[in-house]
Amino acid sequence: MKIKSMLFTAIWVLGITSCGGGTAVGPTLPSTQAQLDNLNAKYDSNSNQPTSAAVPGASTESIQSIFMDELTTGGEEIVADVITSYQKSFFLKNAIETDTTQNANGNTIVTVHHEAHGLHIGDKVSVKNLAQNANGIPPASLIKANPITAVTPDTYQLSVQGSASQSGLANIDISFDYLITGCSGKYNSIESAISTKVNSNKIENLEVFYTTLTVAQAMKGCAPEYYGENITTKYYKKIGSGYELVAQNVDGGDYSMVYGPWVLPSAGLNSSPAPAAAPASAPASAPASAPASASPSAPDPLAGNIGKLVNYQDTKKLQNNGYTLVSYQIAPDTTSSVFVIITLKNYSSTDTLMTTEANIYAKAATGYQLIKRQIDYNNALRNRVEISRFTTPPDIANFATKNGFSAAKAEAIKLKCKSMLFLSCAHNYMPSAYVFE
Repeated sequence: MKIKSMLFTAIWVLGITSCGGGTAVGPTLPSTQAQLDNLNAKYDSNSNQPTSAAVPGASTESIQSIFMDELTTGGEEIVADVITSYQKSFFLKNAIETDTTQNANGNTIVTVHHEAHGLHIGDKVSVKNLAQNANGIPPASLIKANPITAVTPDTYQLSVQGSASQSGLANIDISFDYLITGCSGKYNSIESAISTKVNSNKIENLEVFYTTLTVAQAMKGCAPEYYGENITTKYYKKIGSGYELVAQNVDGGDYSMVYGPWVLPSAGLNSSPAPAAAPASAPASAPASAPASASPSAPDPLAGNIGKLVNYQDTKKLQNNGYTLVSYQIAPDTTSSVFVIITLKNYSSTDTLMTTEANIYAKAATGYQLIKRQIDYNNALRNRVEISRFTTPPDIANFATKNGFSAAKAEAIKLKCKSMLFLSCAHNYMPSAYVFE
């Protein structure tokens, strides 16, 4: 499980500045992409279900132990899909149509009539403030973000949970929120294991060790279209249980320092809260009138705070750019897996919420896997960046051959790219190669 890289992404190092930013990752890769997609689907299907519907899962691993494992082993090179979106709202009168012949496997194909909508397959649609069902489709199924599965110039279709009770237009007027795809691309990163020697520069008078995270990105329909290698250095002090974050620095820019305690829970992960402690019995020697003392309730193990980062413009720390609050949540689930959500809320120097980043991990056969990162921007368009489908990059020589280079030329490119990320290599030596499949 590569949870540590995600914990310290308060500084936005991905180059999607015109579309809404992003951050860096370094997960342990699953045995197959299908396994990762299955975990992702399980979480998405559960994210709108009540806790009472969940089957608790448990793990002997803790956030602290998982963190330390990655810190000492480093992160493999990965590539992932990136999608940026923005939000737009419309009010539509009597627009939802159902057809009972389209009920299948507990889902219904819903048609929405929206003249000249301009939307695309994959754009996500949700209904706001829906108080009644739509021909038997419950509000909860329409309020969640459903992807568009088919389009015509004046209609689109959604596959939603629930079975329609009748065919035809539902006689309700609804406000729709659309999450419209802005651009898409590939994200690429690799992270080193923690250094074995003390860094020559002390941080806050502490001897520190460090890791480096290298990032590249290629986009379609977004600026900049290519974001070159960016290096983030993270500094740690040594403690009894391993290492603790002190600061992080992005090359040529942002600098963050931990403010106050940094707490990584050491208890095993469990998607069911511990029961409250039972009241203690009164001692036999106590007078009958003496009340029995009650043990305090156990703290909620499903959520808690990890720490705070103070963000600066650079290492001089002359300009305060705000702060980031980091917290965790053990999400309820519908299988025996445990889903861990690490959230970073990034505030400006005037305490204005700027971004909320959710990093979702799931317990798989080979450990915990990062299945999705979602960054939501607190602006008028409600920009969103989603990073998912984490895989290993292709072999450079095979990729070059596939794109028309001779075997000899492909091997030469591979040698030149020995210390480069896949996307950087493709950009520098195979600029016409297609990297988005």
